[in-house]
Amino acid sequence: FVSFFILTLWGALVLASPFLLYEIWAFVAGALTEKERRYVLIFWPLSLIFFAAGCAFGYFVVAPVSLKFFLSFSSEVMIPLITVSRYLSFVGSLVISFGVVFELPLILWFLTKIGVASPAFLSQKRKHALVLIFIVSAILTPPDVFSQLLMAIPLIFLYETGVVLSRLAHSTKARPHSS
Repeated sequence: FVSFFILTLWGALVLASPFLLYEIWAFVAGALTEKERRYVLIFWPLSLIFFAAGCAFGYFVVAPVSLKFFLSFSSEVMIPLITVSRYLSFVGSLVISFGVVFELPLILWFLTKIGVASPAFLSQKRKHALVLIFIVSAILTPPDVFSQLLMAIPLIFLYETGVVLSRLAHSTKARPHSS
């Protein structure tokens, strides 16, 4: 019963999300300047696309590999018993985790736009970022190396994409000051 309730709740949230997002936008838009509205109108759809891509990657790539890995431990003595609620919890946490971490390029772009980060800073701190990526991957994925690598490798690519977006944001930010 609880599993059906949770699935229904998630389904309702997904179906209601366009209306919820519109209401949030209607509330926030009145307080924003024209420049801030342009940033939101660029950032908002991109963040939804990146989140959906991360969720899809987590569901279609990582979840099957992780499940196969964990089920490979079965033997005559140990028989895996997966309940619906544990399956939903496992897959749901993977999907949401991947959706969130796929926002990394947009976060780096945003930090550059507001002046907190720069392309030079991000390039200089690449080694630190790699260590942090593996730590975050270890925390957010199940305790197996395959899942961790399946999160860390795309995150490294997404970090590099974020550095490129940061360079673009930095060059467009510098252009008006030079004229």
